[in-house]
Amino acid sequence: MILSYLAAAGIAFASPQASGGALRAELAFEPYTDMSEIYNFYGGQMGRGMPDRSTRYSKQYQAPPMASKPVFYKISIGTRDYVGVKGKSKADLKADDLMWIDWNSDKQFSDNELAKPLPNTSKVRRYSSQYAMFMPTTFEGGIPKAAFVFYSSSNLYVTSAGYMTGVLPVGKGLKVGLVDTDGNGSYGDVQNTSDPEAYEIGDAIYIDWNGNGKFDEQNYTRQSKISDIESLPFSKVMQLSDKAFYTIESDPDGTWLEAKPYDGEWATVTVRGAKAEDLALTGPDGMLLLNNLAGTAKVPAINVSINGLSYVVTDPKGKRWHASVSFYERSTRKPLKLKAGQDNLLRCGAPFKAAIGISSWNKAPQNVAGVQNLSVEIIDAGGNSLGSFYDDKNQNPKPPTIDIKDARGKVVKSLKLSYG
Repeated sequence: MILSYLAAAGIAFASPQASGGALRAELAFEPYTDMSEIYNFYGGQMGRGMPDRSTRYSKQYQAPPMASKPVFYKISIGTRDYVGVKGKSKADLKADDLMWIDWNSDKQFSDNELAKPLPNTSKVRRYSSQYAMFMPTTFEGGIPKAAFVFYSSSNLYVTSAGYMTGVLPVGKGLKVGLVDTDGNGSYGDVQNTSDPEAYEIGDAIYIDWNGNGKFDEQNYTRQSKISDIESLPFSKVMQLSDKAFYTIESDPDGTWLEAKPYDGEWATVTVRGAKAEDLALTGPDGMLLLNNLAGTAKVPAINVSINGLSYVVTDPKGKRWHASVSFYERSTRKPLKLKAGQDNLLRCGAPFKAAIGISSWNKAPQNVAGVQNLSVEIIDAGGNSLGSFYDDKNQNPKPPTIDIKDARGKVVKSLKLSYG
Protein backbone atom coordinates (compact mmCIF):
# COMPACT_ATOMS: atom_id res chain seq x y z
CA MET A 1 0.00 0.00 0.00
CA ILE A 2 1.46 3.37 -0.89
CA LEU A 3 0.28 6.73 0.34
CA SER A 4 -1.42 8.37 -2.65
CA TYR A 5 0.80 11.38 -2.05
CA LEU A 6 3.88 9.19 -2.38
CA ALA A 7 3.72 7.68 -5.83
CA ALA A 8 7.06 9.32 -6.42
CA ALA A 9 8.72 8.36 -3.15
CA GLY A 10 12.05 6.89 -2.07
CA ILE A 11 11.92 3.32 -0.84
CA ALA A 12 13.05 1.49 2.28
CA PHE A 13 12.14 -1.46 4.50
CA ALA A 14 12.78 -1.84 8.21
CA SER A 15 15.89 -4.03 8.47
CA PRO A 16 19.43 -4.07 9.87
CA GLN A 17 22.39 -2.61 8.10
CA ALA A 18 24.45 -4.75 5.73
CA SER A 19 28.20 -5.19 6.02
CA GLY A 20 30.82 -5.03 3.33
CA GLY A 21 32.13 -2.46 0.89
CA ALA A 22 30.52 -0.26 -1.69
CA LEU A 23 28.61 -1.70 -4.63
CA ARG A 24 29.12 -0.14 -8.05
CA ALA A 25 27.31 -0.27 -11.38
CA GLU A 26 28.78 1.05 -14.62
CA LEU A 27 25.99 2.76 -16.58
CA ALA A 28 25.31 3.19 -20.29
CA PHE A 29 22.67 5.25 -22.07
CA GLU A 30 19.41 3.59 -23.16
CA PRO A 31 17.05 5.78 -25.26
CA TYR A 32 13.30 5.60 -24.97
CA THR A 33 11.86 3.86 -27.99
CA ASP A 34 8.21 4.88 -27.91
CA MET A 35 5.73 7.16 -26.22
CA SER A 36 4.45 4.78 -23.58
CA GLU A 37 7.85 4.27 -21.98
CA ILE A 38 8.05 7.87 -20.82
CA TYR A 39 4.55 7.87 -19.36
CA ASN A 40 5.02 4.47 -17.74
CA PHE A 41 7.88 5.85 -15.68
CA TYR A 42 8.48 8.76 -13.38
CA GLY A 43 9.96 10.60 -16.34
CA GLY A 44 9.27 14.05 -14.99
CA GLN A 45 9.19 17.18 -17.08
CA MET A 46 12.41 18.92 -18.07
CA GLY A 47 10.64 21.81 -19.74
CA ARG A 48 7.79 22.84 -21.94
CA GLY A 49 7.07 24.76 -25.12
CA MET A 50 4.33 27.06 -26.34
CA PRO A 51 3.46 27.87 -29.96
CA ASP A 52 4.28 31.42 -30.97
CA ARG A 53 1.97 32.52 -33.79
CA SER A 54 3.25 36.08 -33.84
CA THR A 55 5.73 37.28 -36.43
CA ARG A 56 8.57 37.48 -33.92
CA TYR A 57 10.30 34.24 -34.90
CA SER A 58 9.23 34.20 -38.53
CA LYS A 59 11.15 37.48 -38.98
CA GLN A 60 14.27 36.09 -37.31
CA TYR A 61 14.15 32.53 -38.67
CA GLN A 62 13.66 30.92 -42.05
CA ALA A 63 11.60 27.75 -41.74
CA PRO A 64 13.11 24.78 -43.60
CA PRO A 65 11.68 24.56 -47.15
CA MET A 66 10.50 20.98 -46.61
CA ALA A 67 8.23 22.05 -43.71
CA SER A 68 4.68 22.74 -44.88
CA LYS A 69 2.50 24.89 -42.58
CA PRO A 70 5.32 25.57 -40.08
CA VAL A 71 4.62 26.65 -36.50
CA PHE A 72 7.35 28.18 -34.33
CA TYR A 73 7.79 27.32 -30.67
CA LYS A 74 9.55 28.88 -27.73
CA ILE A 75 10.96 25.94 -25.76
CA SER A 76 12.23 26.32 -22.17
CA ILE A 77 14.59 23.66 -20.82
CA GLY A 78 16.10 24.29 -17.41
CA THR A 79 17.27 27.90 -17.40
CA ARG A 80 17.65 28.19 -21.19
CA ASP A 81 15.21 29.00 -23.96
CA TYR A 82 15.38 27.52 -27.46
CA VAL A 83 13.43 28.09 -30.65
CA GLY A 84 11.87 25.19 -32.50
CA VAL A 85 9.66 24.75 -35.53
CA LYS A 86 7.39 21.88 -36.52
CA GLY A 87 5.49 21.17 -39.69
CA LYS A 88 4.34 18.61 -42.25
CA SER A 89 6.39 16.95 -44.94
CA LYS A 90 3.20 16.99 -47.07
CA ALA A 91 0.51 19.63 -46.80
CA ASP A 92 -2.33 17.07 -46.75
CA LEU A 93 -1.00 15.14 -43.73
CA LYS A 94 -3.23 15.17 -40.65
CA ALA A 95 -0.38 15.40 -38.16
CA ASP A 96 3.00 17.12 -38.12
CA ASP A 97 5.89 14.77 -38.82
CA LEU A 98 8.84 17.20 -38.84
CA MET A 99 10.48 19.19 -36.08
CA TRP A 100 13.74 21.12 -35.66
CA ILE A 101 15.35 22.67 -32.56
CA ASP A 102 17.93 25.43 -32.88
CA TRP A 103 20.30 23.91 -30.31
CA ASN A 104 23.23 26.22 -31.02
CA SER A 105 21.06 29.37 -31.20
CA ASP A 106 22.50 30.42 -34.58
CA LYS A 107 19.00 31.26 -35.90
CA GLN A 108 19.17 28.44 -38.45
CA PHE A 109 17.67 24.98 -38.59
CA SER A 110 20.33 22.59 -39.86
CA ASP A 111 19.97 18.97 -40.92
CA ASN A 112 21.50 17.69 -37.67
CA GLU A 113 18.92 19.66 -35.67
CA LEU A 114 16.04 17.69 -37.15
CA ALA A 115 14.10 15.60 -34.63
CA LYS A 116 12.50 12.39 -35.83
CA PRO A 117 9.09 11.08 -34.75
CA LEU A 118 8.96 7.79 -32.84
CA PRO A 119 6.30 5.08 -33.10
CA ASN A 120 3.21 4.72 -30.93
CA THR A 121 1.58 8.08 -31.60
CA SER A 122 -1.87 6.72 -30.86
CA LYS A 123 -3.64 7.13 -27.53
CA VAL A 124 -1.48 6.28 -24.56
CA ARG A 125 -3.13 4.29 -21.80
CA ARG A 126 -4.72 6.44 -19.05
CA TYR A 127 -4.55 9.53 -21.27
CA SER A 128 -7.31 10.63 -23.60
CA SER A 129 -5.37 13.00 -25.87
CA GLN A 130 -3.48 12.10 -29.01
CA TYR A 131 0.28 12.16 -28.52
CA ALA A 132 3.25 12.40 -30.84
CA MET A 133 6.86 12.12 -29.76
CA PHE A 134 9.99 13.41 -31.46
CA MET A 135 13.55 12.41 -30.59
CA PRO A 136 16.42 14.68 -31.69
CA THR A 137 19.21 13.39 -33.89
CA THR A 138 21.55 15.96 -32.34
CA PHE A 139 23.57 14.40 -29.55
CA GLU A 140 25.71 15.92 -26.81
CA GLY A 141 28.38 13.55 -25.53
CA GLY A 142 26.58 10.70 -27.30
CA ILE A 143 23.35 11.29 -25.38
CA PRO A 144 20.19 12.89 -26.83
CA LYS A 145 19.34 16.08 -25.01
CA ALA A 146 15.61 15.53 -24.74
CA ALA A 147 12.43 14.09 -26.18
CA PHE A 148 9.63 16.35 -27.34
CA VAL A 149 6.10 15.17 -26.66
CA PHE A 150 3.14 16.92 -28.25
CA TYR A 151 -0.44 16.34 -27.16
CA SER A 152 -3.67 17.76 -28.53
CA SER A 153 -1.66 18.91 -31.57
CA SER A 154 0.03 22.01 -30.13
CA ASN A 155 0.89 21.54 -26.45
CA LEU A 156 4.51 20.53 -25.93
CA TYR A 157 6.31 18.92 -23.02
CA VAL A 158 10.04 18.25 -22.94
CA THR A 159 11.15 15.08 -21.17
CA SER A 160 14.30 13.06 -20.79
CA ALA A 161 15.23 11.26 -23.99
CA GLY A 162 16.29 8.13 -22.17
CA TYR A 163 18.11 6.88 -19.11
CA MET A 164 21.48 5.55 -17.93
CA THR A 165 21.31 1.90 -16.92
CA GLY A 166 23.49 -0.84 -15.48
CA VAL A 167 23.57 -3.66 -12.90
CA LEU A 168 24.51 -3.38 -9.23
CA PRO A 169 26.13 -6.53 -7.75
CA VAL A 170 23.30 -7.23 -5.30
CA GLY A 171 22.22 -10.87 -5.12
CA LYS A 172 22.15 -12.22 -8.67
CA GLY A 173 22.35 -8.65 -9.98
CA LEU A 174 19.99 -5.70 -9.59
CA LYS A 175 19.22 -3.69 -12.73
CA VAL A 176 19.08 0.06 -12.03
CA GLY A 177 18.65 3.22 -14.07
CA LEU A 178 19.11 6.99 -13.68
CA VAL A 179 17.10 9.74 -15.36
CA ASP A 180 18.04 13.42 -15.58
CA THR A 181 14.48 14.38 -14.71
CA ASP A 182 15.14 18.04 -13.97
CA GLY A 183 17.07 18.50 -17.22
CA ASN A 184 20.08 20.30 -15.74
CA GLY A 185 22.61 17.95 -17.34
CA SER A 186 23.62 16.34 -14.03
CA TYR A 187 22.52 12.95 -12.68
CA GLY A 188 21.81 12.15 -9.03
CA ASP A 189 19.95 15.30 -7.93
CA VAL A 190 17.79 14.65 -4.88
CA GLN A 191 14.12 15.55 -4.74
CA ASN A 192 13.86 17.96 -1.79
CA THR A 193 10.30 18.43 -0.53
CA SER A 194 11.25 19.27 3.06
CA ASP A 195 11.52 23.03 2.49
CA PRO A 196 8.89 24.70 0.25
CA GLU A 197 11.27 27.59 -0.37
CA ALA A 198 14.04 25.24 -1.51
CA TYR A 199 11.91 22.70 -3.40
CA GLU A 200 13.84 20.67 -5.96
CA ILE A 201 12.24 18.23 -8.40
CA GLY A 202 15.42 16.14 -8.49
CA ASP A 203 16.10 13.14 -10.70
CA ALA A 204 14.61 9.66 -10.94
CA ILE A 205 16.02 6.21 -10.25
CA TYR A 206 14.70 2.98 -11.79
CA ILE A 207 15.01 -0.33 -9.91
CA ASP A 208 14.09 -3.75 -11.31
CA TRP A 209 12.66 -5.10 -8.04
CA ASN A 210 11.14 -8.28 -9.52
CA GLY A 211 14.30 -9.22 -11.43
CA ASN A 212 12.67 -9.73 -14.82
CA GLY A 213 15.40 -7.74 -16.57
CA LYS A 214 13.32 -4.69 -17.44
CA PHE A 215 11.61 -1.73 -15.81
CA ASP A 216 7.94 -2.60 -15.73
CA GLU A 217 5.01 -0.40 -16.63
CA GLN A 218 3.62 1.54 -13.71
CA ASN A 219 -0.07 1.54 -12.82
CA TYR A 220 -0.33 3.56 -9.65
CA THR A 221 -3.29 3.05 -7.35
CA ARG A 222 -3.77 3.54 -3.64
CA GLN A 223 -3.33 -0.24 -3.32
CA SER A 224 0.04 -0.30 -5.08
CA LYS A 225 2.74 -2.29 -3.33
CA ILE A 226 6.27 -0.98 -3.09
CA SER A 227 7.45 -3.86 -5.26
CA ASP A 228 5.12 -2.59 -8.03
CA ILE A 229 6.93 0.73 -8.32
CA GLU A 230 10.16 0.57 -10.30
CA SER A 231 10.45 4.32 -10.93
CA LEU A 232 11.19 6.57 -7.93
CA PRO A 233 12.73 9.94 -7.07
CA PHE A 234 16.46 9.74 -6.47
CA SER A 235 17.31 9.69 -2.75
CA LYS A 236 20.62 9.62 -0.92
CA VAL A 237 19.52 6.81 1.39
CA MET A 238 17.58 3.81 0.08
CA GLN A 239 17.20 0.11 0.69
CA LEU A 240 17.98 -2.40 -2.00
CA SER A 241 16.72 -5.91 -2.64
CA ASP A 242 19.06 -7.45 -0.04
CA LYS A 243 17.05 -5.60 2.65
CA ALA A 244 20.01 -3.39 3.70
CA PHE A 245 20.09 0.40 3.80
CA TYR A 246 22.61 2.12 1.53
CA THR A 247 23.88 5.60 0.83
CA ILE A 248 23.43 6.16 -2.92
CA GLU A 249 25.83 8.22 -5.02
CA SER A 250 26.20 8.73 -8.75
CA ASP A 251 28.60 10.38 -11.14
CA PRO A 252 27.13 13.72 -12.34
CA ASP A 253 27.71 12.47 -15.88
CA GLY A 254 25.62 9.39 -15.12
CA THR A 255 28.38 6.92 -15.97
CA TRP A 256 28.22 5.04 -12.64
CA LEU A 257 26.04 4.48 -9.59
CA GLU A 258 27.46 3.47 -6.21
CA ALA A 259 25.76 2.08 -3.08
CA LYS A 260 27.67 2.22 0.21
CA PRO A 261 26.34 0.55 3.39
CA TYR A 262 24.63 3.21 5.50
CA ASP A 263 26.80 4.11 8.50
CA GLY A 264 24.98 7.13 9.97
CA GLU A 265 22.74 7.60 12.98
CA TRP A 266 19.72 5.40 13.65
CA ALA A 267 16.36 5.82 15.33
CA THR A 268 13.40 3.59 16.07
CA VAL A 269 9.75 4.14 15.17
CA THR A 270 6.82 2.54 16.99
CA VAL A 271 3.31 2.76 15.53
CA ARG A 272 0.61 2.28 18.17
CA GLY A 273 -3.13 1.90 17.61
CA ALA A 274 -3.25 0.31 14.15
CA LYS A 275 -1.40 -1.90 11.71
CA ALA A 276 1.01 0.33 9.79
CA GLU A 277 1.41 -0.04 6.03
CA ASP A 278 3.70 2.79 4.85
CA LEU A 279 5.67 5.46 6.69
CA ALA A 280 7.15 8.38 4.76
CA LEU A 281 10.24 10.18 6.00
CA THR A 282 11.24 13.32 4.08
CA GLY A 283 14.26 15.58 4.22
CA PRO A 284 16.96 17.33 2.21
CA ASP A 285 18.52 13.94 1.41
CA GLY A 286 15.34 12.74 -0.25
CA MET A 287 12.49 10.55 0.90
CA LEU A 288 12.39 7.16 2.62
CA LEU A 289 9.24 5.06 2.46
CA LEU A 290 9.12 2.24 5.00
CA ASN A 291 6.80 -0.65 4.27
CA ASN A 292 5.05 -3.26 6.45
CA LEU A 293 6.22 -1.96 9.82
CA ALA A 294 5.74 -4.43 12.65
CA GLY A 295 6.18 -3.37 16.25
CA THR A 296 9.26 -1.17 16.56
CA ALA A 297 11.31 -0.57 13.40
CA LYS A 298 14.93 0.57 13.17
CA VAL A 299 15.38 3.31 10.57
CA PRO A 300 18.18 5.65 9.41
CA ALA A 301 17.97 9.04 11.15
CA ILE A 302 18.91 11.39 8.32
CA ASN A 303 17.49 14.68 9.61
CA VAL A 304 14.04 13.96 8.28
CA SER A 305 10.45 14.81 9.09
CA ILE A 306 7.87 12.12 9.77
CA ASN A 307 5.76 13.14 6.82
CA GLY A 308 2.97 10.61 6.53
CA LEU A 309 1.66 7.23 7.62
CA SER A 310 -0.90 4.90 6.10
CA TYR A 311 -2.48 2.25 8.28
CA VAL A 312 -5.34 -0.27 8.42
CA VAL A 313 -8.24 -0.49 10.87
CA THR A 314 -11.22 -2.86 11.02
CA ASP A 315 -14.77 -1.67 11.71
CA PRO A 316 -17.26 -3.53 13.97
CA LYS A 317 -18.56 -5.48 10.94
CA GLY A 318 -15.06 -6.77 10.15
CA LYS A 319 -14.52 -4.52 7.12
CA ARG A 320 -10.99 -3.21 6.57
CA TRP A 321 -10.36 0.50 6.06
CA HIS A 322 -7.15 2.24 5.00
CA ALA A 323 -6.30 5.67 6.39
CA SER A 324 -3.43 8.09 5.82
CA VAL A 325 -2.32 10.86 8.18
CA SER A 326 0.47 13.41 8.54
CA PHE A 327 2.18 14.19 11.84
CA TYR A 328 2.78 17.69 13.23
CA GLU A 329 4.18 19.22 16.38
CA ARG A 330 1.21 20.11 18.58
CA SER A 331 2.47 23.61 19.45
CA THR A 332 4.00 24.79 16.15
CA ARG A 333 2.05 22.68 13.62
CA LYS A 334 5.36 22.06 11.86
CA PRO A 335 6.10 18.53 10.54
CA LEU A 336 7.14 16.17 13.33
CA LYS A 337 10.89 15.54 13.31
CA LEU A 338 12.45 12.09 13.64
CA LYS A 339 14.62 12.07 16.77
CA ALA A 340 17.92 10.22 16.33
CA GLY A 341 18.89 7.70 18.99
CA GLN A 342 15.35 7.60 20.39
CA ASP A 343 12.12 5.71 19.97
CA ASN A 344 9.60 7.83 18.05
CA LEU A 345 6.07 6.90 19.11
CA LEU A 346 3.29 7.50 16.57
CA ARG A 347 -0.28 7.22 17.88
CA CYS A 348 -3.11 6.61 15.43
CA GLY A 349 -6.09 4.34 14.72
CA ALA A 350 -9.74 4.17 15.80
CA PRO A 351 -12.03 5.47 17.13
CA PHE A 352 -12.53 8.35 14.72
CA LYS A 353 -14.48 11.53 15.31
CA ALA A 354 -15.72 14.33 13.08
CA ALA A 355 -14.68 17.94 13.60
CA ILE A 356 -16.69 20.69 11.89
CA GLY A 357 -14.88 23.84 10.85
CA ILE A 358 -16.61 27.14 10.02
CA SER A 359 -15.00 29.96 8.07
CA SER A 360 -16.30 33.21 6.58
CA TRP A 361 -16.55 33.68 2.83
CA ASN A 362 -14.02 36.30 1.82
CA LYS A 363 -16.03 37.48 -1.19
CA ALA A 364 -19.67 37.15 -0.25
CA PRO A 365 -22.25 38.19 -2.87
CA GLN A 366 -23.75 41.64 -2.53
CA ASN A 367 -26.63 42.00 -0.08
CA VAL A 368 -25.84 38.61 1.48
CA ALA A 369 -24.75 38.69 5.10
CA GLY A 370 -23.25 35.96 7.23
CA VAL A 371 -22.10 33.69 4.38
CA GLN A 372 -19.86 30.96 5.80
CA ASN A 373 -18.16 27.77 4.68
CA LEU A 374 -18.53 24.47 6.50
CA SER A 375 -15.88 21.75 6.36
CA VAL A 376 -15.55 18.42 8.12
CA GLU A 377 -12.33 16.77 9.24
CA ILE A 378 -12.04 13.18 10.41
CA ILE A 379 -9.73 12.91 13.43
CA ASP A 380 -8.21 9.61 14.56
CA ALA A 381 -7.40 8.44 18.09
CA GLY A 382 -3.98 10.10 17.93
CA GLY A 383 -5.48 13.51 17.12
CA ASN A 384 -4.34 13.33 13.48
CA SER A 385 -6.46 14.60 10.58
CA LEU A 386 -7.11 11.90 7.95
CA GLY A 387 -5.83 12.75 4.49
CA SER A 388 -7.58 9.79 2.88
CA PHE A 389 -9.89 6.97 3.96
CA TYR A 390 -10.96 4.05 1.74
CA ASP A 391 -11.72 0.31 1.77
CA ASP A 392 -10.01 -2.66 0.10
CA LYS A 393 -11.88 -1.86 -3.13
CA ASN A 394 -10.44 1.66 -3.19
CA GLN A 395 -13.86 3.14 -2.35
CA ASN A 396 -14.43 6.04 0.05
CA PRO A 397 -17.21 5.79 2.64
CA LYS A 398 -20.48 7.52 1.85
CA PRO A 399 -20.12 11.29 2.46
CA PRO A 400 -21.91 12.44 5.63
CA THR A 401 -24.85 14.83 5.86
CA ILE A 402 -25.04 17.80 8.24
CA ASP A 403 -28.44 18.65 9.75
CA ILE A 404 -28.93 22.21 10.99
CA LYS A 405 -31.61 22.46 13.70
CA ASP A 406 -33.39 25.36 15.32
CA ALA A 407 -33.76 25.91 19.08
CA ARG A 408 -36.69 23.46 19.17
CA GLY A 409 -34.67 20.70 17.54
CA LYS A 410 -36.41 20.93 14.18
CA VAL A 411 -34.20 20.31 11.12
CA VAL A 412 -34.27 23.50 9.08
CA LYS A 413 -31.52 22.60 6.62
CA SER A 414 -29.71 19.44 5.53
CA LEU A 415 -26.34 19.76 3.81
CA LYS A 416 -24.93 16.95 1.68
CA LEU A 417 -21.15 16.95 1.80
CA SER A 418 -18.81 15.73 -0.91
CA TYR A 419 -15.12 14.84 -1.07
CA GLY A 420 -12.71 17.40 -2.37
